[in-house]
Amino acid sequence: MEVVSFADNFRLQKVLVVAKYADIQLKVSHSLPSHLEKNPLLKSNSHDNSPILITEHGPINHSNSISKFLAKQSSLNLFGETLYEQALVDQWLDFSYSEIDLPAFAWLGPIYGYFPEVVEATKRAKDDVSRVLGVLDQHLKDRTYLISERITLADIIVALSLYPLYNKVLALNVRKQFTNTNRWFNTISSQPNFEAVLGKIALCEKPTVPDLNTFLYQSVFILHS
Repeated sequence: MEVVSFADNFRLQKVLVVAKYADIQLKVSHSLPSHLEKNPLLKSNSHDNSPILITEHGPINHSNSISKFLAKQSSLNLFGETLYEQALVDQWLDFSYSEIDLPAFAWLGPIYGYFPEVVEATKRAKDDVSRVLGVLDQHLKDRTYLISERITLADIIVALSLYPLYNKVLALNVRKQFTNTNRWFNTISSQPNFEAVLGKIALCEKPTVPDLNTFLYQSVFILHS
């Protein structure tokens, strides 16, 4: 199968890691096949739609939907043992998107050069991320994994939603408040399938800040993609 994404898309990392767990080989490209180029729902340079998985049945877009499709093909039972656990996996995937991905994108978007920074929006995103880390910290107080006694797709996706934050902006003085979340994140992110895609996880030492030159470069790239 082939996955289409714009360059340096942190959402693509979710798809590639889950593919490792499912033992599925994916070809990564940066442009849609010719027969899909005019599909109004599929724009490979759109931050909302990318990445896009091209399957024999048709395309699938959005990283969480693609990850679910791939995980269902894994022999590792990443959706849990019971219908209840499967529902919890879906719940955590919704949580990852609405409670982590959205504020993370608002905070990291200017750093990646996707759009200029709005200071008030960044402050609100930082507050939202801090609140979510606290929620996770409380939930993980007596748990190794989010749902059961083994890793599920919920752990994989939530950890990957947090990864760019841990990598780019969550310095030690912020992280140290959330010892349970840190323990869980380190457990998940040190898995071989994570390191096969991301390498050894580098935690933030000094928060990255937006660079106007990066924004101007990305704007030109997106306009001409």
